[in-house]
Amino acid sequence: MNKLLIPVIILSLGASLRSDVVPAPLFTDNAVLQRDKPLPVWGMADAGEKVSVTFANQTLATTADATGKWHVTLATLPTRAEGTNLVIKGKNTITLTNVVVGEVWIASGQSNMEFTVKNTYDAAIDIPASVTCPLIRHIQIKTTIADAPVATAMIERATWEITSPKTTGAFSAVGYYFAKDLYQTLGVPVGIISSNVGGTPVESWIPSEAYQTVPDVAAKVKARWDAVLAEFPTKKAAYEAELAAWNREQSTARATGQPFAKNAPREPAGPGHKYTPSGLYNGMINPLVPYAIRGAIWYQGENNAGHADEYHALFSAMIES
Repeated sequence: MNKLLIPVIILSLGASLRSDVVPAPLFTDNAVLQRDKPLPVWGMADAGEKVSVTFANQTLATTADATGKWHVTLATLPTRAEGTNLVIKGKNTITLTNVVVGEVWIASGQSNMEFTVKNTYDAAIDIPASVTCPLIRHIQIKTTIADAPVATAMIERATWEITSPKTTGAFSAVGYYFAKDLYQTLGVPVGIISSNVGGTPVESWIPSEAYQTVPDVAAKVKARWDAVLAEFPTKKAAYEAELAAWNREQSTARATGQPFAKNAPREPAGPGHKYTPSGLYNGMINPLVPYAIRGAIWYQGENNAGHADEYHALFSAMIES
């Protein structure tokens, strides 16, 4: 019996060591690719694995490098409203369906951009009506804070979503209405990459190297963040004590049937917080590169009101980057 089990175990281990070819997370069913620009397509596979990408009568082949990364660039394509398969083949084959070519925009910022269609004044009208705009697509990047640039984006809902009464309510409202205007004006597919986090300052969205272009303001940002980190252990301990007391008060109120409307204490900023300078750029913008886009829309500023005199320099550094 043991002799029979041994080769089975070896085969299982061999299978687990093989890495299937996978595209970067932005390449899913229903994706929108940017028209009139070269189209990078990339992903991971086994080191040295042969990979081919086929789309719209183009087939390009490459070999994954020593780290497993592979990358091809499709030639410029015109508008393509008819859904087409994008096929990626290595040791395995992945077929992405209903891929179109049109205009792609990143929608970023704080809660102004995060605010969803379902919370808008005309949601009851516009969500059902969105069924008439199937060439508008939306993909949500998951909140990710990182101390250094990461290569792979985390997707909130796994795939590009097509506008419909079931999906549109969760789209960025500003992103959706912007896309709708483009769609009605240009008559082409429009894709919105929604990468935004409520209550965030512009400092979090700027790549670290861009701070070198505004050294005076960068020094102030660094000094403030260093102070936050230095104070964090003390503030964290105080927060935990306040939270424990709040939980006790809430439990007592529930047990005695008393109303309880006191807000929970707010956790202090510290390591891994969304205020981390460059933290959201590293986790939510860098991994989108080099996906081809037309441009970006931005809706943010309130979280910088306390240092409004710095915003011109910081915002300019972000745009230039």
